[in-house]
Amino acid sequence: MRFDPFRLEVAVGTTVVWTNTVGVPHTVTARGQFESGRLDQNATFEQTFSEPGAYWYECFYHKDMVGLVVSE
Repeated sequence: MRFDPFRLEVAVGTTVVWTNTVGVPHTVTARGQFESGRLDQNATFEQTFSEPGAYWYECFYHKDMVGLVVSE
């Protein structure tokens, strides 16, 4: 279980969509920045990155699942 890709570089203003493609629940959680809530299989979550920065996120249920969005 992992976020794929681990690191994603996007332009400011880009909307990123995560899709849970496996049969266990996940979240996309960037503490204090955004929170998907529980994503069951085939559920999606969208986040628009309107400010430049590095946004680390994790799965609430699986703390070893981490990812990074860099908005420039």
